Amino acid sequence: MKIIDVKNSQDIILRGCLYDVNGRDTCVLFIPGMAGNIIENKFIQVLGEEFQKHNIGFICAHNQGSFHIVDYPYVNKDKFPRRGVAFEQFDDCISDISAYMDYIKELGYKQIIIAGHSLGANKVIYYLSKIKSNLVKAYILLSPADMASEVNTIENRDELVAEAKANIASGEPDKFLTKLVWDYYVLSSARFIDLIENKHSHNLPIISNKGSFAELKSIKLPLLAVAGEKDDCCSDNIENYLSLLIKNTDFIGKYSIIEGASHTYYQHEQELFNVLYSFVSNLK
Repeated sequence: MKIIDVKNSQDIILRGCLYDVNGRDTCVLFIPGMAGNIIENKFIQVLGEEFQKHNIGFICAHNQGSFHIVDYPYVNKDKFPRRGVAFEQFDDCISDISAYMDYIKELGYKQIIIAGHSLGANKVIYYLSKIKSNLVKAYILLSPADMASEVNTIENRDELVAEAKANIASGEPDKFLTKLVWDYYVLSSARFIDLIENKHSHNLPIISNKGSFAELKSIKLPLLAVAGEKDDCCSDNIENYLSLLIKNTDFIGKYSIIEGASHTYYQHEQELFNVLYSFVSNLK
């Protein structure tokens, strides 16, 4: 595994992880979810190592929503922009993913499969609905989230919305909320409002019926959707959830459920790879 520096269109240097292979035929571009990263999410490391063993390249594309708080360097500038899930804006994923796509092209890979985990799945859908590339042969949605439904589970949501909007109105968009979101995330006021209101991140309205499947329907590529049987970020009925997702595509799609697995596939990493490898290796 090699650490790589990738510059996006905002002149921010992102730091990703490359598992390179000889021949450079196929590369899986992996987009982590909220705060997701290869350090905390073991399944990403396992996917990278296993794909590399099977002569398929893999990149963990750390982006402006990776980690909790991180300072990324500007190119030829002294000031470091503070990002991470605490400060990211969803729409910046276009710039981030595009930068990694350009990097893979420069390496000479002949085809790309884009995979996204959790909120990363929503980013992949948004990106593919806007950017078309002949190099992209398929996409994978891991633990795909109905974000419009998820934000409704936030404790004290209305109170936090009012607090965030007051901070933004007073010129303090980076001011942190006084309470954790989902008992885990420290979010700035602007980040929280983007999470609640950004229509592009609400592109999988499977449960909520709030949002639109239009972006998903616009993608004319083979799709694999995967979730763990015990993924509490999707639904109590995972099979119904994934089948509804597939029904709202206008192209070839299938789904797979990892028995006993959670949202991050802990202790089921190899099973996850087996499912993904079967899909990738059978693409024509």
